[in-house]
Amino acid sequence: MADLVHDPIALGRVLSASVAEPDIFRQHKVVCPVCGYDYARFTGVRLVSGNDHYEAGWAGRGDLLVVQFEGECYHEWEICFGFHKGQTFAFARRLIEGR
Repeated sequence: MADLVHDPIALGRVLSASVAEPDIFRQHKVVCPVCGYDYARFTGVRLVSGNDHYEAGWAGRGDLLVVQFEGECYHEWEICFGFHKGQTFAFARRLIEGR
């Protein structure tokens, strides 16, 4: 696995505009935050314990759920959900080098 770029990426960079077919679902495609290519698959999921001491690798003290993605463009990134004291924060992080 490549090293992470630790600056969070806004979710708007990894979710496309609403894909409305049919309109009631309000779906979004996951897109590459580097090049915008919209063919990506998830490659893993992990839960990282923060132990209430900033140990999960994000700005908050709580746990972190990480969904790893790889695009057909060969870039790699993660969509993350950090949780602490009833609040959930969502952001993405890209990996420095794709395969």
